[in-house]
Amino acid sequence: MHSGRGPSARWAVATGPLVAQRAAMPCLPGISRRLCCRLLLAAGLAGCASPTITVRVPLVQRLDVRPLQGDTRRINLELSARAEAYAQRLGNASAWRGEGLSMHPLIEPDSWVVVQRRPFADLQPGDVVFYTNDEGRHIVHALIHATDAGWIVEGVNNGGIDTERVTAANYAGVVVAAFTPVNGPVR
Repeated sequence: MHSGRGPSARWAVATGPLVAQRAAMPCLPGISRRLCCRLLLAAGLAGCASPTITVRVPLVQRLDVRPLQGDTRRINLELSARAEAYAQRLGNASAWRGEGLSMHPLIEPDSWVVVQRRPFADLQPGDVVFYTNDEGRHIVHALIHATDAGWIVEGVNNGGIDTERVTAANYAGVVVAAFTPVNGPVR
């Protein structure tokens, strides 16, 4: 990891991917583990013996926001400027502001993510993807398992899988970077 200095803040760049690991057992909230295992086996999936999935975001930059003294506008501008510049360098990418805790601790609330379009056929379990759900909301969650109906996805901090699948029609891209506020020293 190496550090750099922004105009008013300290940054650290993770040189390798930031990862979280989870047991890959996709179940809907409210379904018991036993019933879930039976349903998975009946569907021809690996049941409860599913392997561990490594969820990854290739680049994470953290901004120590203490020097900005809680000025959320300046914090947001710093993060968005970094994300937009990175997206421009990549090409075929865009920056989006995230909210919520579903991907915590991998992606913190109020982070900016960079999404790059990649072929749907190239997606792999553990990729963090950006998609639009049936209500028109943009979602960033991790791919768990491919099915004939699309990819099963889940937020790493959620208690179960998403109710809809990621398909070629609602898929927008893979999260390749996150720009995250940290209220303390950058590690």
